[in-house]
Amino acid sequence: MKPCLSSNFWHGCWSQLVNCCLCKETLMPKCICIVDDHLNIREMLRYALTLQGMDVVEAVDGADALEKIVAHNIDLVLIDWLMPNVDGLEMLRRLRAMEAFTETPVVMISGRDDLEARNRARELGVLYWLKKPFRISELQRVVENSLYHADSSITLNQ
Repeated sequence: MKPCLSSNFWHGCWSQLVNCCLCKETLMPKCICIVDDHLNIREMLRYALTLQGMDVVEAVDGADALEKIVAHNIDLVLIDWLMPNVDGLEMLRRLRAMEAFTETPVVMISGRDDLEARNRARELGVLYWLKKPFRISELQRVVENSLYHADSSITLNQ
């Protein structure tokens, strides 16, 4: 006869599930939009975020991202700074111009560390600037902190 697992065990599992970037009211996974023109970067980001229980939508540039963000219920956007067609900062300007997305949390990622671009990004509401290369654990921490920040803002503003 197998031993019965205690209710404390199940409570611990449930608590971890609820706290693993899931919306506590609906238990729906958070949806992240990854915007990067490099397929290998998008694949790595998708892998890391799906390990956290996130849903992921991918876009190849800013124009593609704006269409997908409007079409999906996006909770956070990860944007590469330097991309063809519409770059990360221009995409962010356009996103912030849409009333429904003025408060959507954004994390900028880039292989370059340009102070002027970082300041412009901060003015547009970027919460974090991740410089490539970065550790998966750093990405996951930044995403969790950004989602927590967004959830806290919603709670405080209601």
